[in-house]
Amino acid sequence: MSNFSDITIHARLTRDVETRAVGEHTVSNVGVAYDVGFGEKAHPVFIDVSAWNKTGEALARLMKGDQVLLNGELDMETWTDKTTQQKRTKHVLKVSRVVYTSKKKDGAEATPAATRPTSPAVAKAFDDEPPF
Repeated sequence: MSNFSDITIHARLTRDVETRAVGEHTVSNVGVAYDVGFGEKAHPVFIDVSAWNKTGEALARLMKGDQVLLNGELDMETWTDKTTQQKRTKHVLKVSRVVYTSKKKDGAEATPAATRPTSPAVAKAFDDEPPF
């Protein structure tokens, strides 16, 4: 039996997306946050996100505060801190699908379909409107 993870979260970007080249590819990194719990016991959960190539390009069109639905695989990165020489780890969501879900303050759609961020990873999500 093989092991796998499939994580889907609806979150808000906590900072602008940073994109950099890695050889012939590009990677986009950003932080997101979502709330857990209700009322006075509600608290945010912060997670780092990375997306490669076309998916990363779709993510890079967004900015701090935008809401997104992210689907991907949870991974753990490990490195050695250069100043303390201690091993460090963090969980990172390796995104394979991005769906832009932000709304205007009055509840209307944020942007018309023609100006929404699109790529092969997200184009279908914008074409299929709910039947209600």
